[in-house]
Amino acid sequence: MERDEKDKSIVRLSLTVLVDDNICREGLLGAHGLSLFLSLVDRQGEKYHILFDVGPDSELLKINSEILGLNLR
Repeated sequence: MERDEKDKSIVRLSLTVLVDDNICREGLLGAHGLSLFLSLVDRQGEKYHILFDVGPDSELLKINSEILGLNLR
């Protein structure tokens, strides 16, 4: 398969767990559920962000993202 100049293949992926049952860092809040923040970069250098959230409380998501230095806006 030939790749064209608009190739959107992902060259870098970062996954951050925002909310989970397990707390792996002091200060973070845990809860039953799962919230993930994905940062991707394609071959063209374009950046994409995906928030996957099935956590029980948006306030936990906000607090943990601030502690981790992530801007979800």
